[in-house]
This record gives sequence, C-alpha cells and structure tokens, in this order.
Amino acid sequence: TRQWENIGGEVDTKAHTVTVPFDEFGYYKVMKLSRSYNDITNHNWARNILNGLYSKGFMNNLRFEQFGTDDQTTRGEFATLLVKGLNLPINSDNNRTFVDLVPGARSATWDYDRIETAARAGIVTGLTDGVFGPDQPLTREQAAVMIARALKLKLAANDSKMDASLAKAFLDSGSIEKYAGPSIMAVSKAKIMEGAAVTVPGQKKPQYNFNPKGNLTRAEAGKIAVELLKKSTKVFPKNLS
Repeated sequence: TRQWENIGGEVDTKAHTVTVPFDEFGYYKVMKLSRSYNDITNHNWARNILNGLYSKGFMNNLRFEQFGTDDQTTRGEFATLLVKGLNLPINSDNNRTFVDLVPGARSATWDYDRIETAARAGIVTGLTDGVFGPDQPLTREQAAVMIARALKLKLAANDSKMDASLAKAFLDSGSIEKYAGPSIMAVSKAKIMEGAAVTVPGQKKPQYNFNPKGNLTRAEAGKIAVELLKKSTKVFPKNLS
C-alpha cells in the first residue's frame, strides 16, 4: 500500500540493537518518536507509558490532534493491544467467532484479525451468544480476565476459599462477578492490576477496592498493558514508569 507500517521492536540499550520480527522482504527503517500529542505530553502520570505504546504502534490516536488519553478504552481495543504487545501470530479467516464482527472490519483502535486471533487463543469470549461488542467500554474485571488468559496465569479454584480471599483483599468483593474472581486475584498477585486504597476510620492497615465494574480510560488501560508486557516480554525496559 506504499505506507509505513509500525512493527514495533525490542530495544537493547546495552547491545545497541533493535530486534524486530518480520518475515517479508521490503524496506525497513528505525524511527524515533520526536513529537507527541498534547494530551499525552501534559498528562499527569501516563506520559512515558502512552508515548511508549504509541511509538511502538500498540495504540493509535483517536483524533487528528488528540490521542484521547481520557477516553474510555473498549473491549476491542484492549484485545487488539494484547495481541500486538504479545506479538501473537495472526490467526483469522472468514470463519468468524462473533456475529457482530465481519472479516475486514476495523476501527481506529481495533481490527477483526486481532480480535479473532484473541478469540482463537482463548483470550476473549463474547458478552452473550456470539456477540463480542468491540466498541463497548471495557470493565476492570473484564480486563483482568483477558490478562489472566493471555499470560496463562495460574488460577485458584473458584470456590468458597476464593470468595474468602477476595473478601480479605477487596472491600467491594461482593460486586465482583463469580467468573472473574480467580483472574482478579491472579492479576492482583502479579501486580499487573491493583486496587485503590480506601481510608477506613480506626484502621491502621490500608484496605482496597477493586472497582470491578469501573470502566478503564485509555491511559489506565495503557498502564496495565505496560505492566503486563514488562513482566512477559522485553518490549519495554523494566524501569519504564
């Protein structure tokens, strides 16, 4: 198509190398991000994270002059982000998993091939029979389940012992869907997703809410994705914050 396509790459600052996966002849070029979007540059905590994700082609801007840091991330975007970040081989054809996604469908933040790849890899499932809902906002508990599946984290049995562990870890454990409990405990233990501290009068030890039904902004989703990729790949340096 005569357009540059960002294929990422792992930078080794000690060896002064960039390692990139590709299997086609063509023109390749090493580029460095020199200019970003104002809503990334002025963000109070996500500047480095979002610049890293954008420069490697894992996340795209939503508008011409705005990245969309505080827009809500969607189910389709997060699935696409995981497939790109983990460098999963595309596995898709016309035999679609979801009735609301047709081959070739895409938006600014997701595409059919990567969502289908995520489905076949067992990372995502539908909301109801055969419906994925790529443009629906992603909840924190849905993100936890996707991450646990993508990284094949060890999950505890979903029983009364799990309920007790959740209740001990999070004050709002009662609002966590049953299916998501083991995944939430796994990503919390791996320090990929954490709860928000709650001040309780008379309590010296901090307690936490997980906010399972809360929707993630793109900045928050980016932070979670970077923590995941720092643990499972060499795409980002361990000290990126």
